[in-house]
Formats: sequence, C-alpha cells, structure tokens
Amino acid sequence: MADGRIRVLVADDSPTIVAFMEDALGADPAIEVVGIARNGREAVDMAASLKPDIITMDIVMPRMDGLAATQLIMGQTPTPIIVISSCIDPEEQTITLNALNAGAVAALAKPTEIFGTDGDAFRNVLLTHVRQFCRVKVRSQPVASGTPALKLPGPAPALAAPRAKSPYQVIAVGASVGGPTALFNFVAHFPPSFALPIVVVQHIAPGLLPTLTAWLHESTGRLVEIAQEGEAVVGRSILFAPDGTHLTLTENLKVHLTDDPPVGDKKPSIDVLFRSLATSLGPKAVGVLLSVVGGDGPGGLGALKAAGAKTFAQDESSSVIVGTGPARPELAIADYVLPPGQIARQIGQLVRGEEAVASPIPGPVSPIR
Repeated sequence: MADGRIRVLVADDSPTIVAFMEDALGADPAIEVVGIARNGREAVDMAASLKPDIITMDIVMPRMDGLAATQLIMGQTPTPIIVISSCIDPEEQTITLNALNAGAVAALAKPTEIFGTDGDAFRNVLLTHVRQFCRVKVRSQPVASGTPALKLPGPAPALAAPRAKSPYQVIAVGASVGGPTALFNFVAHFPPSFALPIVVVQHIAPGLLPTLTAWLHESTGRLVEIAQEGEAVVGRSILFAPDGTHLTLTENLKVHLTDDPPVGDKKPSIDVLFRSLATSLGPKAVGVLLSVVGGDGPGGLGALKAAGAKTFAQDESSSVIVGTGPARPELAIADYVLPPGQIARQIGQLVRGEEAVASPIPGPVSPIR
C-alpha cells in the first residue's frame, strides 16, 4: 500500500471468474489488482515477488490447488488470504476448511451466477472482506512439505468432571479467523467426562457448517450439531448457530433462534449470543473469544463480564492474526488470555473451584478429511 491503494493478487484459473474479480475489485479506486495467478504454483511465486497486501485464492486449480498454495504462502511469505470456493461440493468444502486451518483469514462462497443479484451480493461481500483484512498482519503457519501432516492430539489432560452443583451451566464461544483450528484445540483438551455444554457462533462462509460440525464430531468424539429452535442444551453437546440466524439461550437453557437484522455485517452475531447469556444466566455462564477480528464479540464479552461471568480470550501467540492493543479489545476485557487448549484446562479448573492458571498446552490440529 505504498501509494495508499490496496494491492490484491487474484489466483484463479477461470478467465470468466478472473474478469469478474478484476471488475469487482477495480470498481473501488482504493484497490489495485497487481497480479493474476492461473494456478497455485504461480500464486506462491507471485506472493513472494509482488508482496501483495491480500490474496484471493481459488481452491480448484491446475498444477497446485488452493490448499497447497495457501500452506506454502503462509509458511514462506505470510499474507492475508481469502479463499473463494464453491460451498456446494462436499470435497471442496473439506479443502476449504483445511485452507482455513492452514491460515487463510476467510472463505467466501462463489456466486452461482456472476450476473444479477447473486453476483452483486458477492461483489459487496468481497470488497468488504478485502478492506477488512488487507491491513492485518498474519502469523507464519509452517506445514511440513506443504501437506496437512499434523495429527490429532494424544489423550487430553486428566481433568475431573464438573461437580454435580457446578457454578457454571454453559460455555459460550465466539470465533472467526482461525476459528476451526482454535475450536479443535479448545474442545480436544477437555476430557470425555467433562459435561458442560458448549454453544458456538463461528463466522464462516455459508454452506461450510455441516462439514465443520461433522469434522469436529469425528475428531473429538463429542456430539456436535447445528442448533435448532427450542432444543435443550444438554451436557457434553456442542451446538453451532445456523447460517444466517442469530442464536440466543433462555434461562432454562433452551435455544431461541432469531431472524433479527445483522449486527454490523454479522449474522449470526457473537455479541447477540453473549448478551443473551449475560441477561439470562450471568455468573452461571463462561464466555470465550477465539481468534476474533473486527467489532463482533468484544462488546458481548464485556457484557458477560459485567454480569459476573468468567471471560476468556485467545492470546496473540496462538492466533492467526498478529497484533494487540486497539485491534484486540477483548484482551483487556477477558479475565484470562491464553491459548485455546490452556483455556479448556483453565475452565476445567474453574469448574472444580480452582483459580490457578494451568501450564501451557501445545495446540495440535487435525487435517479435515
């Protein structure tokens, strides 16, 4: 951004999509497309030579796909990457989630039609994401040989199950950039006996939630589902807010879904979930923010803390996005600022009435299959 303009590298092998992307991005005089990569290998090379502010990355490309390219870029020349993917094809959904695990800052669903209302809506979302993420600094995410070779963690630390009269009834989690990885590292460090339910708002492209919830279920052994109106939140379950719907909880731990307007540009909104718990449960709730970027989340976390809830935020060292201070207001709000696995351990201690912070726990991540 030497001349003040946002420099974008577009990686896509489709001439039609490339023309559409150039037109959409070029409509903003503050944005400049500095290069077109026709495959993943070119994207890796051009990321190093052009040093763009941000990259849009297709998933299915010749020579090297978008996942491998994302892994190499994040290991060699860390750059904010927005994955542009079909969220209809199950295989592409899986690759897209692995790209998010590799360090991509966001995933957007390709428009089914580039002309008309679908294309216009995509243009607006694309421009919003480019402006939001172009200035963030991302952390290097090295992956051996450019492949998803990381494995599931070993057994979780031996923590006792919650007491029959635990002071807490539910854990509420908000996540965005790096959320799938952070969620895995959070959930995987609770023992099988840990009984508190977890409700989650994850900022993610529409259509990816079924793949994400299935992966978390298979990799952690917990019941992971998309929430439905009126269902009870029960022990050991993990419920996600559905696409395009706000999730709140009542005092008797029943799900209430609403079609209220977005908060900012977020629907579901982390703030909506957190504020509902501040009102309905107060000190009986635990609030956790994982890898959040933007305005959604810190306000709700503050409301939870004011209501007497325990509050946690993911620390900078384990986050995809580098930077604290004004960009991470939740760090000043949270009672504890820790890596995801250590947050899980600390919650286990709090449930048992222990306040001491646990020693650090490494945060492995499983490739999505």
